[in-house]
Amino acid sequence: VITRRTVISNRASHSVDLALPEARDTNGIREYKVVCEELGIEETIAEKEKNTLRRYRGLDTGKDYEFRIYAIDSYGNMSEAQTVTVTASAPRWDGTSSTEKTGGRRVVQIEATGVCEDSEVVSEVFYFTQGGQSEKTVLPSHVEKENNGKIKVVAEWDLSTMQSGKYLVNFVMRDRDGTSVEKQVSYTVD
Repeated sequence: VITRRTVISNRASHSVDLALPEARDTNGIREYKVVCEELGIEETIAEKEKNTLRRYRGLDTGKDYEFRIYAIDSYGNMSEAQTVTVTASAPRWDGTSSTEKTGGRRVVQIEATGVCEDSEVVSEVFYFTQGGQSEKTVLPSHVEKENNGKIKVVAEWDLSTMQSGKYLVNFVMRDRDGTSVEKQVSYTVD
């Protein structure tokens, strides 16, 4: 009998990680069977394997996939299927904001918020002049993640040495499958 739910531990635009459930049986669990007809998967995993986290690739963003997980005991008896429906999700940006910080230097904190259910998300923030005449300059930034897939990318931009003019600040977010989204913000330095 499968005693816990299968956990969707990570989702990206074209892949998903499933943490297989714990199972118990008086005859001992020999293996798990994972089936996903949409992906052509029928995989058997020995119960002795310590890592019951599995990554499945080849998903289409926005499409639902049904995974059925079975526990098989030492006599070959198969449990009822535990069904998990998964939808691959691509990263997306929601909004941006900027706050001028007070203090000795002239610094602006620029933030972009979005959603990426991939724990391996990578982000980059950079700027260039609004006509594209300057080289791309990367801004130091960090990612703050929440459990529900929401993220906030925060960059601090020291304006004390910047020339007056209009700049474009780009936020780029990339998931482990290589899908990237960009958010561009115009910022004027006086």
